[in-house]
Amino acid sequence: MLFTPARFRASLASLREHRFVTFAVLTDTIGAGLTLPLTIVYFTITTDVPLAVIGVLSAVASLVALPIGLIGGILTDRFGAKASMILNNLLSAAGFTLYLFAHDPVMIFAAIWDCCRLS
Repeated sequence: MLFTPARFRASLASLREHRFVTFAVLTDTIGAGLTLPLTIVYFTITTDVPLAVIGVLSAVASLVALPIGLIGGILTDRFGAKASMILNNLLSAAGFTLYLFAHDPVMIFAAIWDCCRLS
């Protein structure tokens, strides 16, 4: 018999028990990771902003968005995971809508920040 410490058995049991939420979070994380490189290509093609500026804007927007996850944790504790995920998806949809109107560095920053903040 193979010995497995209790802390590993408990975490695997929790993942199996919540497999649908785990799959949703995994899918969201992979999608968020693939979005940023495609965002840089999109803004390079659709705007006159130089590639270097778009790269700096995306890096700064991602760094500024990091602490916002703490607010997401507070919202999840207060209102529950379902309400928090719905709000996150609605705000992400608003951020992706900004992509259509972003043609200057400020709007590009806002669009990238909005899509990075809680994902």
